[in-house]
Amino acid sequence: MKTSHRTTKGFVRLWTTKRALNTGLAVLAGASLLVGASIGFTQTLPPNPLPTVVVPPPQFASWFTAGFVTVNGPVDPADSLNFTPGSIGDFYKWSWQMFLWLLSPATGGYGSTGLIFTSPVFFGVTPMDAVGNRHFYVTNSGFNGHRTMTRLKPNEPFNVGVRVAALGPHSLPVVITTTGKVYEVAPQRKAADGLPIVNDANGNQVEVSRVTIGDDKQPIYWDTKSRAIKGPRASIDLESLTKPKTGIGAPDLSKLVVKFTTGDNHSFFLGPVGTLLDVEVNQADNGVLMSQAGSLVYYASFVNDVYAYFLTGTKDGGIPATPANSVVVGGVTIFRFPTDIVGLTEVTNFATANGFTIVDPKALAVELKTSWVDASTVSNPSNYVIVPAKVPVYDMSNPLQWKPIGAKVMKLALVGMHVVGSTKGHPEMLWATFEHFDNTPNAPYMYIDNLGATVPGPVSPGPWMFSSLPGGPFNQKHMSYDALTGNINALPGFTVSPSDTQRIHPFGMLPTNAASNSDIISVDDSVLTQLLPGDIRANYYMIGTTWTAGGLPPNGTNEVGTNILSNSTLETYQQNINCFACHQSTFGSPVSTTDISHIFGPLLPLF
Repeated sequence: MKTSHRTTKGFVRLWTTKRALNTGLAVLAGASLLVGASIGFTQTLPPNPLPTVVVPPPQFASWFTAGFVTVNGPVDPADSLNFTPGSIGDFYKWSWQMFLWLLSPATGGYGSTGLIFTSPVFFGVTPMDAVGNRHFYVTNSGFNGHRTMTRLKPNEPFNVGVRVAALGPHSLPVVITTTGKVYEVAPQRKAADGLPIVNDANGNQVEVSRVTIGDDKQPIYWDTKSRAIKGPRASIDLESLTKPKTGIGAPDLSKLVVKFTTGDNHSFFLGPVGTLLDVEVNQADNGVLMSQAGSLVYYASFVNDVYAYFLTGTKDGGIPATPANSVVVGGVTIFRFPTDIVGLTEVTNFATANGFTIVDPKALAVELKTSWVDASTVSNPSNYVIVPAKVPVYDMSNPLQWKPIGAKVMKLALVGMHVVGSTKGHPEMLWATFEHFDNTPNAPYMYIDNLGATVPGPVSPGPWMFSSLPGGPFNQKHMSYDALTGNINALPGFTVSPSDTQRIHPFGMLPTNAASNSDIISVDDSVLTQLLPGDIRANYYMIGTTWTAGGLPPNGTNEVGTNILSNSTLETYQQNINCFACHQSTFGSPVSTTDISHIFGPLLPLF
C-alpha cells in the first residue's frame, strides 16, 4: 500500500514518510536506513511535470534483485557492459539505477552489513590532505604526489577530509573565468634569488621585483631595475609538470597561467599569451563549506573493484597495453577505461589471478565522490544515510583560524554524491550527481507541466541545511583550506562560519531550459513515486547527468545531457561550469582516456 502523497498547495511538494506496514523501521547494521513515522520534509520538485522520461513499473521492478520493489531492497547495478541507449532518457535511468544500487544493503557477494558503496567491493581513496597522513607530497610543481586506495571493511570507519580546491588534469589548482573557461595555475618559474621570472615581448627571461596596478586597472610588472616589463608572458617550467609518477602527458600551454599578487593582495593571472582578466571572483581557492548547524562538510572518494583492479593491472603490467584497451599518442601509451567484454575480461582475469573475484563485473569501472556532515547536527537524521567515518578535529578557539589537532570517529550523514561510471561506447564515463532534498534552495527556474505549459518551478520555504536567508547573498566563501598546514582560514571580513548556498542550475542546465529541466524532474518523479514508503533513497534526487557525443574526449562543445552540471555541496563555489571543464584529456587523444579521472594518475596500485 502506497502511503506517500503529494500536495500542490503553494507548488511545494511534500512527502510524508510513514512506517511501512510489513517492515516497520528499516535498519541495516553499520549504516542507518531509518525513516521514522510521520516525518515530513520539504521537497523542491514540482508536483506535475510533463512525463517525458518515465521508468515503466515493470522496468523499475526489474532493477530490484527480488524482481519486485521492496523497501530499501537490494538493486542490481545497471548493465553498463550492454548499455544501448535509445534516447537521452536512458542515460538518466542508468544514473538512477546505479544510485539505488550503491545505496542498497550489502548482501550476497557484497557481505552482510552496511551499504554496497561502503562494502569490501569498494575501495576508499585517501583524501588530498596533508594532516595526519601525508598521502601526497608538495613540490614547487604543486600537488603531484600519490594517493592510495584501501579495500573497505564492514562497519570500519573510512577516512574523510575537508574541501580542497578542484585540481586540473596535472594535479594543479584551477582558476575559472567569469565566462566559464578553466585554466590550471602552474608554479612560477623563479630565479636563484627567489624572484619570479616572466618572458618579455622579445622572449627574454626577466626577474619580477613587484607588481602594481596602473591607471587603466591593468597590472604592471617591474624588473629589478624598476623598469616596466614590456609584453610580459608567463614563464612555465614544463619539465616539473610532466613527472612520470603522474602518468600525465605534457600540458597545453594555452591552458596554463601563473599567479601574481600586488602589494595590496590583488591577484592577477598571467598566461603565455598575456594577462587573463575577470578571473578573481571565480577562483577555485579551497573554499570550505559549513552547514547552518555548524558542521564542516567532509568529502570522501571511492572506486569499485573493476576500477581498482584495472588501475592496478595497467600500472603494474598485469594488463598489457593492446590496441583494444589503449592508444599511443606522441610515443606515450595511455589506457582507456573498460567498456566492452574484451577490456572487462582482462580485468576479471587479472583480479582472479590475484585472489579476488569481481562481484558485479557488468557495472564496469565506477568512481564516487561523496559529501557528508556531522550526523548529530541534522534535525532529522532518520532521513539520511548515516555511516561512521574518521574526520579531522580542529582547535576552534580562534574564529579566524582553525588548526588541526587530530582525528576522531563520528557518524556522518550523506548530503551529496557524484556517480561516475564507464559504459559501452562511453570511455569518457557518464557523470551524474545526486543531492539530499534539504540541502539548498534552487535559483528560479522554468519547467514544462503536464499540460504542456512552461511555468516557474516551486519556491520551497526550507528550512535548508546550507542556507538561512531567502535572498542571499549566496555562494560567498567565508573560509578556505590550506592544504600545506591543514588550517582553515577565515577570508577577509569573515570568521570561520556558515554561509548561504544556492543551487544555481537546479537541474544541470540553464534555469530557462524548461525542456531539459522537465526531463530530469520527470525521471526523478517517476523513480521517487515508485519507491515504497520508508525507503531511505527517496530522500535524495538527481540533479542531472552528462556525457559526450559518441564517447569522444570532451572539448567544450560535445558534452551532452545536463552540461552545466554541478553539486551544491561538492562544487559550491564553481557552479557555472560542467564536469568536463576540468575532466579533460591532456594528450589530444582521439579517444577518451583514463586521465579524464583526476584520481587515476596519482593513485597507487593495490600491490
